[in-house]
Amino acid sequence: MGKTCMITWPEWMPKPQRSGYSYSPVDRRKKTDMEVGSISRVEFDTDETTCDCTLILDRFQASWFESFERGVLRQGSRWFRMPLQFGGCISLQTVRFSTRPKASELIGLHTTYTFTLEVECRELPLQNDFMAEILLCLSLEELYEMAQNAEIVAGMMPGWQVPPVWLPKTCGKVDIYEL
Repeated sequence: MGKTCMITWPEWMPKPQRSGYSYSPVDRRKKTDMEVGSISRVEFDTDETTCDCTLILDRFQASWFESFERGVLRQGSRWFRMPLQFGGCISLQTVRFSTRPKASELIGLHTTYTFTLEVECRELPLQNDFMAEILLCLSLEELYEMAQNAEIVAGMMPGWQVPPVWLPKTCGKVDIYEL
């Protein structure tokens, strides 16, 4: 069987508006009531998320979008890659339509579409439980020192840059938190 190619949202199409979408992870915890108290446990270890999106498209983009959803994605049932914002950065996520897009508003020559996407698995910049636990144990000063060391290493390797998520926003403001 041949290798299938994942459909990717084209770069010339606009990304969903940041203020026009939200996301909510599916809660997989089950609570069991007992005589002494209750116990919470995770039923499935999945990371299903739905994402409410809004797109504002001109006439050509709207025509392409409706053809794309109806034909290429088989009325939204196929998975595809689309840039979405999760974890403070925009990255390609594997999604499919959970609801059919609705043309909700006409503004001049532009149409506003609203829809809900099912996100297969949120790909976050720091998606490693072990790293998350390590970061709990570090102080702000230690994080700042690690970021400086990473910048030094990046200077030694041409073409490599420190990802912005590694740089704490409080760099240079360490003395504010000291008592």
